[in-house]
Amino acid sequence: MDANHQAVFLEEAQELLVDLEDSLLELERFPQDKDLIGQVFRAMHTIKGSGAMFGFNAVASFTHEIETFYDKVREEIIPVTPELINITLIAKDQIRALLTTPPGEAPSELTETISAFHRLASKGETTTPPENQFSPKGASPPSSTKNDGESVIFRIRFMPGPRIFLTGTNPIHLLSELQELGDCEVVAHTDKIPLINEIDPDICYTSWDIILTTDKGADAIKDVFIFVEDDCEVTIDIIPTETGDRKLGEILLDRGDITPEALDEVLQEKKFIGEILVEKGFV
Repeated sequence: MDANHQAVFLEEAQELLVDLEDSLLELERFPQDKDLIGQVFRAMHTIKGSGAMFGFNAVASFTHEIETFYDKVREEIIPVTPELINITLIAKDQIRALLTTPPGEAPSELTETISAFHRLASKGETTTPPENQFSPKGASPPSSTKNDGESVIFRIRFMPGPRIFLTGTNPIHLLSELQELGDCEVVAHTDKIPLINEIDPDICYTSWDIILTTDKGADAIKDVFIFVEDDCEVTIDIIPTETGDRKLGEILLDRGDITPEALDEVLQEKKFIGEILVEKGFV
């Protein structure tokens, strides 16, 4: 990984941590403010995604745990309490320390912090923060949980800019994040890849179409691309459930990867089209 890219990440991560602290202190005053909750989530998401891209795996792994927790806060499954703010501020300081910690030397305190988040997640109520920290009184009572939203089928067109590699971004990491959101079928467009002796390794020639079935909503999809929104073109469309199979088939028809006759045969089978196309080698 280019040292210049890592230096840029470290600088931006420090700025994000400052913004994160400001958002957390405001959130302690206004625990019902959804915009503030979203700011905390996006800060964690950006640090996680960019950390993974630039080789800070311990940062990415630790921040992923917190991001997952705050996704439940966004969905109003878990309430914002003083204990939550306290634990997150501790985690923020630990992330800052991780940024300067050599690989493979993650401190044991991280496990204690993750356990504190897990206790909150499992109980939906306040828990004791890690040792040597204040324990605020007057915690808000847990709010009632709500069911996950209904699953929606999205068609995502992801067209990275040709120079996206020069920013240190690995598009495969972004596709992996999409796969974490639900059932995901990915179709790569490779028609712009030149002959091998003409390939420039610094240029991205590939784009992707993704069919994603998820209950996380469009905002969760947008969050995946939040760190690279200036370096790629992304379109997100909702596919009506009754036409979802046909849409995936149309992608493959457009590419010439399947004939109309073969697609009709696939659509007659009583299985998910994604499973059938993978079995038959079309995807």
